Amino acid sequence: MKVFGALFTAVFAAATLTSVASGQLYKQDFTADFPTPADPGLVTVLLESPDGDVIAPFVDFPVMGLTMYNGRHQVAARTGGANANQEVSEITSVYERDGASTTVTYGENDDWQTGGANYEPEWGWLQDGFVTLSEDGIGGVQSALAWDQKYDNAYDQITHTFAFQISGVGDPNNDQADGIGWSYLNSDDNDITGIVGPGISEEPSYNGSLGVGFDIWNNGSEGGNSISLHYNGLVLKSYAIDEGETDPNTGDDWAFNSFEIDDIFTATIIQKPGTDELSEPVLSGGSAYQSWNRSGAGPELVQGGDAPSTDGFLRVVPEAGGSANVVAFDYAGSDPDGDFSTSFEFRGLDEAGTRADGMAFLLVPTELYDEEGAELIEFGPHEEPNLAGALGIGFDTFNNDNAAQDDPEEMPNVGNHISVHFDGEKLLQYNLDIEEEIDLVTDDANLWHTAEAFISGDNLTLIVTDGADDSEHVIFDEEIDGLGEIGSFRPAFAARTGGAFDHYDVDNFVLGSGDPSVPGDYNADGSVDVQDIDLQAIAMNDANPDLGIYDENNDGAVNIADRNIWVSTHASTWMGDSNFDGAFGSSDLVVVFTAGKYEADTAAGWAEGDWNGDLKFSSSDLVTAFTDGGYEAGPRAAVAAVPEPSSIVLLMIGSLLMLRVRRKS
Repeated sequence: MKVFGALFTAVFAAATLTSVASGQLYKQDFTADFPTPADPGLVTVLLESPDGDVIAPFVDFPVMGLTMYNGRHQVAARTGGANANQEVSEITSVYERDGASTTVTYGENDDWQTGGANYEPEWGWLQDGFVTLSEDGIGGVQSALAWDQKYDNAYDQITHTFAFQISGVGDPNNDQADGIGWSYLNSDDNDITGIVGPGISEEPSYNGSLGVGFDIWNNGSEGGNSISLHYNGLVLKSYAIDEGETDPNTGDDWAFNSFEIDDIFTATIIQKPGTDELSEPVLSGGSAYQSWNRSGAGPELVQGGDAPSTDGFLRVVPEAGGSANVVAFDYAGSDPDGDFSTSFEFRGLDEAGTRADGMAFLLVPTELYDEEGAELIEFGPHEEPNLAGALGIGFDTFNNDNAAQDDPEEMPNVGNHISVHFDGEKLLQYNLDIEEEIDLVTDDANLWHTAEAFISGDNLTLIVTDGADDSEHVIFDEEIDGLGEIGSFRPAFAARTGGAFDHYDVDNFVLGSGDPSVPGDYNADGSVDVQDIDLQAIAMNDANPDLGIYDENNDGAVNIADRNIWVSTHASTWMGDSNFDGAFGSSDLVVVFTAGKYEADTAAGWAEGDWNGDLKFSSSDLVTAFTDGGYEAGPRAAVAAVPEPSSIVLLMIGSLLMLRVRRKS
């Protein structure tokens, strides 16, 4: 499922390796289920203006994954070229449990820590009972104050209340910035003491924690007067009250930033945890893999989104700075015999306005890196996969301009190139012209690219088709000494970000003999035919079928629903098309009855009448075929209507009469 950015499909093929196997060995579309549905937590945010008017930007807003956690408060503020006085009062939290309540105050005389840049928070600088987080006239401030944890019991609901004021000299729309953020830090994720961040203070996005931002400066998206809701490192929703907006309760214009110190707003935040934790997503099927979070944010299974991709994808690394991850598949137990190929879709998605660093695909020899596990030896950068004994294809999106990537000298690094690495050495590099060829990173949700690569012997050919104009670009057609002798291997992906960052996602991964990228080509011989659907029938009757290969709809089973997909979508024909000519007609009935397996209690294939996949030919197969509606209707793509039910019944009876006549003769 692809929602944003450029999506690429890379296909590689390699010559003779060890062992014997045919068809797909690895398949994973990253579609997952959530075994335990989550009851979302609920958050309400109320804001009272200096005049006593109340606005409610969020009322019982559902927050998936928000469960009961022990925490502590942090407040933070930021200024830039524009600045302001920004203050927050002590905080009162009322914890409710089984009808009883406990009130806890977080104030000046409690245990707290401060941190940040260019300003040291100070209690009572402007007024008693408030901590000043920034002063008008001082720019470049990032300051925070965090209290130690004071409450560690269960609760059904918490009501947090505090006051704040933002003031200064000049026009609030141009001369005051940037805002205040409040967060209830999750102690499990952020410890019971100490400062977190503060980062972008008015956007309090911290791991496992609830946050609310009060933003007074428009940075180009939300801002200039907005209230934002955050949880677990993400912005959930922003409520804008910019110039021209009015308080829905009074109809009056109002804003956070004001010119008088005594213009004080009061915030009330009600936090109701969900009853169940959101379970970790579990793959619906396909090949098993493991991940290694080397630094920063780890890989994620992302579910939901838009066509044309599947219902899920793997986010190898998210758009977060300083992150590096490896995802490696467990060894499948056999290797392709002769030529093989692998295909996957991937993308570099830029939502933050930066680009870096890139990703890679690897074939990792099991002799050096075992048959499972993702903690490969240190290598990097991830987009330049110089890993001993392994084949790596790198997709680099940032120009680091350092010697390690400029070696060999004739390969100067650019921030938009594809490279080939083998046995710890960079061998090939192709610098893509962003304007004239392909941009590996984009913010266009509708841009999809396709890459194909083929290896015969030691020869590697890589082709990338630009989704913007369907132009085809031959990236590599070169000899790689020793590639055909890589031995037993397993596939892996890697990606990283640095000070700049993008999402790097992978989906619809397949590896096997021949060209497993052809949907429905189960034996990977390059064609979708009777041999493939007979393999599917065997899988339908297997107690432990290979879901990664045969489960077309990813529902955890191989059954008639998957068979319908294969027939109608992959083969583009009808049930009953026994001679596989693209249509279902009387000639197909002649073929199957001539085979003599109708009601014969003997194994039958598709060409012998087994259309429903039970490995027999019986009346149920006739029902399956005629119900599909293709009899004498011509090729499937050209059909506008199906026979009436009465005609279908007559046809079935006629077929049975033919059988009787044949038996008597």
